[in-house]
Amino acid sequence: MAVLLSMLGLGSSGKGLASVIDGPLASRSFPYPTYKVAGAEALSTWARLKESGDGYPLIVGPPDSAELVAEVAELNGGTTASVLAAAEAVNFPQDLLDRHGAELKAAAAEFGQPYDDTFRVGTWPSRVDPNRGGELMRDVLSQAPHPEVVIIVLPAQDSAEAIAMLRYGGWNACPPPEEHVAAFRSWRERFGFEPVCVGHDIIEGRVTRRPADREAALALARELFAYCPDIVDQGTDDLATLAAILMVSDWWFFWWD
Repeated sequence: MAVLLSMLGLGSSGKGLASVIDGPLASRSFPYPTYKVAGAEALSTWARLKESGDGYPLIVGPPDSAELVAEVAELNGGTTASVLAAAEAVNFPQDLLDRHGAELKAAAAEFGQPYDDTFRVGTWPSRVDPNRGGELMRDVLSQAPHPEVVIIVLPAQDSAEAIAMLRYGGWNACPPPEEHVAAFRSWRERFGFEPVCVGHDIIEGRVTRRPADREAALALARELFAYCPDIVDQGTDDLATLAAILMVSDWWFFWWD
């Protein structure tokens, strides 16, 4: 680990990350600089690490979540380069929209019915609360900050390359790694999206641009539904509610069961 830190310019000289955060290396599961901080301090620490320019930081949750993220990377195998190359062939979001639409129609056909998109849209709510972000830093039941969360710093300035390094996804309805890369690139260009938290079943990120109107918000809601069906199926229940939340939120939340 000391050799790795030296290679990345993060050794005992006091420069790089060492000047930004005084935290212990937390785990040998990742071949990258890895730190433990209190959950209440995770977001401010993430911001300082990102500002340092020494790489792209990701909050990967409490230690047990961090270990599972590392396991997924190992199980998926491949290389960062192979994931980035595969992402070039992804037509995002259309590929996901087409696949998800086919899945919804096939599910309806099993019950002998045509797929009706109307009930998925629902009605526009009179009021919604914005996503508050930072769910991965808090206990799901008590909502108290975790005593410890892990932050890894990947040797990338680009968030798409960072998620490629983790080779994230490919289980249940969670997209394969190359589709996360394509999504992050597209959302960064259109909405200023930057991922902050990547847990074993959760991704959270911030945006600098919200959808401009209801039509744009509904189109985005369909896109996010295709990327992560559970945020509707086990969350908002309909697209209109998700769209309304996107219009008032600077945080996006994804969760795969």
